[in-house]
Amino acid sequence: MKLKLTITICGLLLTGMLLINFVLLFLWKHDALRYKAEHDQAVLSHIRSLLIKENAAGEKGAAQDFVFSDFYEPSESGRFFVLLEAEKQAGQGREEKG
Repeated sequence: MKLKLTITICGLLLTGMLLINFVLLFLWKHDALRYKAEHDQAVLSHIRSLLIKENAAGEKGAAQDFVFSDFYEPSESGRFFVLLEAEKQAGQGREEKG
């Protein structure tokens, strides 16, 4: 009788600890994604302000002031340059067709 009660209590404690771990992991993941989204929004806002400044001044080069490495690690900023280069090439292809 005592053994059965002890096993039941241990099982309930283990189940409770696992459920708490799942909840904590979910909350940590949610917090990390929210932080990443806020960071990306700040970067986009900075890029937008540089583009607005460039358009208002009517000069090229203000957007050149933006440096991805100020916001991202070198491994991440390389992805942006690949995407920007691909977009630039796609834009050139559209100009040639038109």
